[in-house]
Amino acid sequence: MGTKVFAVVAASAVLAGFAAATGGSIVASFPSPHAAGTPRGLAYATPHTRLYHVSNATNIIYATNTAGSVVKSFPCPGDTWGVEGGQHYFWTCTRSATGVIYRINTTGSVETMFPAPANATGITRDASHLWVSSDASNYVYRMTTAGSLVASFAAPGGASAGLDWDGRHLWLADAGATSKVYRLTTTGSVVWEFDVPQGRAAGVAWDGAYVWYASFVEPKYVFRVTAGGIGVAPASLGRLRALFR
Repeated sequence: MGTKVFAVVAASAVLAGFAAATGGSIVASFPSPHAAGTPRGLAYATPHTRLYHVSNATNIIYATNTAGSVVKSFPCPGDTWGVEGGQHYFWTCTRSATGVIYRINTTGSVETMFPAPANATGITRDASHLWVSSDASNYVYRMTTAGSLVASFAAPGGASAGLDWDGRHLWLADAGATSKVYRLTTTGSVVWEFDVPQGRAAGVAWDGAYVWYASFVEPKYVFRVTAGGIGVAPASLGRLRALFR
């Protein structure tokens, strides 16, 4: 009898653990600072625990706290869709047939620039390279910080948008009508995914414990979501990764 009870308890624990690992539950949200335009890229950076928001409609980067209050803003060049960085500098990308990747300082001045893959929609950085997504090719590209292509893979979904790096995997937002956010290996295999009920997830960011995404459909909110998937990077790894931005 005792063995049977133990088996039931053990099974319940496994199922509870599985449920927790699936993630995707919204735990917080606030209106995008670009709600009057079209929210696009999203980035998170420590040590100030700020989110950075861009829109191709305004070409302004807004810095907010995690409650959504704007603490800073400055211009960015071009038709900006993707953003990465936050402590000392930013990487941004523009979406056009002859797109550009910019490295800018925290006041918006351009430090360097080079060609981007056509119709670049998202950008992030690991310890040594840039990753760039395109909704025209629906590919994710790995590039040097001087602009040379190193590798690429086909993305899941059909409308690749924002990107972020969590120290081990890539997060990719898909801006299609049946929108999802994916956690991917560096070769494109899906580790985990969740549906975006609002649709049109344009930007995505990892804060070390949660996933944030921005949607450009009404009411144009930014959402904080529980993470799931095998081997979710611990908070300490996410914060360490952010220090290299």
